[in-house]
Amino acid sequence: MRKGRASEERVCEFLGERGFDIVARNYRKLSGEIDVVAKRGDKLFFVEVKTENEDFSALERLDRGKVERMWRTAEAFVSENGLEDAEVSFLLAIVDGEDVILLNLDEAFL
Repeated sequence: MRKGRASEERVCEFLGERGFDIVARNYRKLSGEIDVVAKRGDKLFFVEVKTENEDFSALERLDRGKVERMWRTAEAFVSENGLEDAEVSFLLAIVDGEDVILLNLDEAFL
């Protein structure tokens, strides 16, 4: 768990350095959890954070079900916060040591 929190901290730092504002962290609903919600300009970003490890790559730990839960949870966040008109994007942030790699998930598993 400590490694996950450290990775989330690193991702928030990385995003902040690139002009993103962190709106929420560990947003939970029955449908799932979103690690980081960030905003840059008028666009919202829902970010799943994964840490590379020697047993399984970050991508191997992301499946269709997880992405679908992210979408449902993001819909709840948007609705609760009156952001229905906001443009949204889904990202996977892979943390490998100090490096952060962002992958766009907008069309993942379609």
